[in-house]
Amino acid sequence: MSGSTISEASDDRKGIQSIEIGGQLLRVLSRHAGPMLLRDVAREAGMAAAKAHPYLVSFCKIRLVEQDLRTGRYQLGALALRLGLAGLAQSPALRRAEEALGPFKQKVQHTVALAVWGQLGPTIVQMSAVDFPLETNLRVGSVMSMVSTATGRVFATYMQPNVTERLLEIELQRLALASADEELAKASFMKEIAEIRARGMARAMGNPIPGINALAAPILNANGRLDLVALVFGSEENFDARWGGSIATALADYCSSISQD
Repeated sequence: MSGSTISEASDDRKGIQSIEIGGQLLRVLSRHAGPMLLRDVAREAGMAAAKAHPYLVSFCKIRLVEQDLRTGRYQLGALALRLGLAGLAQSPALRRAEEALGPFKQKVQHTVALAVWGQLGPTIVQMSAVDFPLETNLRVGSVMSMVSTATGRVFATYMQPNVTERLLEIELQRLALASADEELAKASFMKEIAEIRARGMARAMGNPIPGINALAAPILNANGRLDLVALVFGSEENFDARWGGSIATALADYCSSISQD
């Protein structure tokens, strides 16, 4: 099997059918940003609810899935998150980005972080903070808005549309409801996405976190697809948020170096 992995081997090997059936349910849950009703999970997996239910009960017992007892809805659980993070830890791109994160922080003298696409959207998986404290609740595991954060807007710009469209639609609906002019709000967001693609970077200044500025940029793989997003943020008092400033230049160099590797 030179040049191949087990996952690439022929699929005529004998497996355990019940695990494969249960895997269909996990795939359905992984494609949705929010909790789902049993009937919806089963329908999308192509099976009867009565057949899907015992699988979900077993998955709940080992915390691959969690159920909200109040609503009855299901979503991926803590074990699924740990498995996902373990898989990410084996990603060459993430390992390389983590190795260079400390020197990058020293260069910009601000808190730096890495984000990946998770079940609920853009999720911070690594962070290296500066010594002086910041008034922010961002931490490993934080999920970033695709509309209101620099990190999220980079995902909205570079991630495959079929992955982001459902969550992005939900967030754009909320944006429209909060705006007096729905069409203007959506048009403004799409204009910003075009600017991010042209600049290769997104910026947030005092929004959504007052007093905090941020810059975020993509780390792309050999096929030009998004692997990670790198983020730098700090107090607006000493954070150079200019497009051509020292922080933006260092961020672009960092992301370019990881992408090339």
